Amino acid sequence: MVFTSHDYLIILKNFSKLLKYVSFLFIPPSIVAAIYGERLFLVFLLEFVCLWVAGRLAERRIKAEGEVTFRHAFVLVAVVWLCVSLLASLPFLYLRMGFVDALFESVSALTTTGFTVVNSNNIPRSILFWRSFMQWVGGIGIVVAVLGGVFRISGFTFYIAEAREERIKPNIVNTVKVIWKIYIFYTLIGAAMLYALGMPLFDAVNHAMTAIATGGMTTGDISHYSTGVHVIMVLLMLTGATSFYTHYLLFKGKLKNVLRDVQLIFMAVLILSSFLLLTLKTNERYFENLFHAVSAVTCTGFSLSPLSALGDFPKFLLIALMLIGGAAGSTAGGIKIIRLLVILKSIKLHLKKLIMPNLVEYPKIAGKTVEEAAVKNACIFVFTYMLLVALGSMALTFMDYPLVDALFEVASAQGNVGLSVGIAGELSPAGKFVLIINMLLGRLEIWAILTLLLLFRR
Repeated sequence: MVFTSHDYLIILKNFSKLLKYVSFLFIPPSIVAAIYGERLFLVFLLEFVCLWVAGRLAERRIKAEGEVTFRHAFVLVAVVWLCVSLLASLPFLYLRMGFVDALFESVSALTTTGFTVVNSNNIPRSILFWRSFMQWVGGIGIVVAVLGGVFRISGFTFYIAEAREERIKPNIVNTVKVIWKIYIFYTLIGAAMLYALGMPLFDAVNHAMTAIATGGMTTGDISHYSTGVHVIMVLLMLTGATSFYTHYLLFKGKLKNVLRDVQLIFMAVLILSSFLLLTLKTNERYFENLFHAVSAVTCTGFSLSPLSALGDFPKFLLIALMLIGGAAGSTAGGIKIIRLLVILKSIKLHLKKLIMPNLVEYPKIAGKTVEEAAVKNACIFVFTYMLLVALGSMALTFMDYPLVDALFEVASAQGNVGLSVGIAGELSPAGKFVLIINMLLGRLEIWAILTLLLLFRR
């Protein structure tokens, strides 16, 4: 991949434009800090002002004409995520955290993973809100969050580079608007229902944001809340892991199309079968088993009890669910159900062709033929995804962590889940960097980060 000086100028120009809009993300937590009388108000406000001024000045000074291509977009999206992760970590330094811990916390939030190295009971409310808000924005995507007002021509280039492909409307602006409307609607409904069932307003807002974003960070222990609260959280997790396009069809009144959604059907089968297997193995904690199965496959990461006490089989089952993930076009992470379906259909067809060599047939999903290129892309992605999980697990076992536990934490990190068997927050700085890399790789579905590495390789 050869980049000319003009290519770099295009990247810098658009990075400056994005940075200017990203600065506005620091305003909501500054308002929360002001409401609760916390000094962090100045920290968030200062970051907003500095980023907006820097972005504005750079945008005006850098002269670069030309269309943004896919290779520009992949590099730019990766750079934006890395830079925003660094900037978002600064407020955590106020808690006297080390740099690695602060970066780990911010990456975990932005990628909607949900790992944490801090005690939620001992940190300012503005920081609790900041983590939840980062997950809420990260669920849609940092770049997608500002696309509607920034890139009106080449917006879909960035949209796809940030691991999204659903086109609800013909153009990017209207697509992003529809997604935001759906996202905000479910967040408000979720917060209202949690509050009505007894959760304090502040906690209800935070948990609604992290549940719909399939993030999983909490403002405290959620196990003491009522079953009704836990049921609402399950519904929010499932909502977040369902494609935005499916929600769009639901709002349009096309219920039959929604019920025929193969990803939704497959997710339901996964959850029910996993629940039965977990129940047969543990023979207790029925609702907890269902809750954890939903939390794993939706890549949310909420838990009602410590998972360190689980046996190897329940751990492996949850690992499998975390690797698969939710629907494409949702806030969930993982490989995505649609890719798994494509590969399973292709395997079935391959077996049929071994028996009937002259058979001329192509894999189909929901009555639509899957092109050979799509099958190839799915296979390459899944192979690369699993290879990276294996490398991350190998790195943690090199640091003397048990294999099953290492695999669990890495699968959780790359799937942007956040479920933990208890070692994520206790890792050495090197171990945390391994998970940071896996979290970023998973959130951007590998290619943006690898493209950036390829650029520096030349």
